[in-house]
Amino acid sequence: YSCLPLCLLDAVFSIGVRYESTRNVVKRYCEAKSIERLRQPGEPEVEHNIDALIKAIGDIGPEAFAKEIVKNGQLTSSKSGILKAEAVLECAKVLKDCAIYTIEDFREKVDDSVEKKFREVKGQTSGISFSYLKMLCGDVSEIKPDRHVLRFLAGYLGYEPALDDAKTLLDRAVDELNKPSDREITPREVDYLIWSEMVGR
Repeated sequence: YSCLPLCLLDAVFSIGVRYESTRNVVKRYCEAKSIERLRQPGEPEVEHNIDALIKAIGDIGPEAFAKEIVKNGQLTSSKSGILKAEAVLECAKVLKDCAIYTIEDFREKVDDSVEKKFREVKGQTSGISFSYLKMLCGDVSEIKPDRHVLRFLAGYLGYEPALDDAKTLLDRAVDELNKPSDREITPREVDYLIWSEMVGR
């Protein structure tokens, strides 16, 4: 992505839904703010940071942002959840409080304390969206243990593993895959291959 706000929108809106709806959220935001969605490797980030995202949502409120800008009123949970647009705003405020405004900031400053604050936002407790945000910001050691990954593993194990166990299992699988190979296969690559396989079923 061209900037951190797009990574955050994707990470929060992608949880528990078909990815096409998330892709549309990001595209609509880019159209509304006249920014490029993607950048080539080595290109600088566009000048649209976390402050800009907070202003975009805060100026009109999460409900209007969801309805008028991204046209997506999904909740973080069907039971007592909040608008994902509101969750994005709260997560963006967490990042700002940690002086994280850009993808480069995120790579340099993210740590356990940032994750702890992020996961205190309603609907982000599981840590899936934070793991995915790390992936979107370039961390190749992460996986997104969403329903696709859990279903894939359940097909082999005969039961659905816990989120933390899913990460451990895939890390072990990556270690095995790398033993006979001259190239390094990353957890992020394995995650993407599993996601592609499960979406295609």
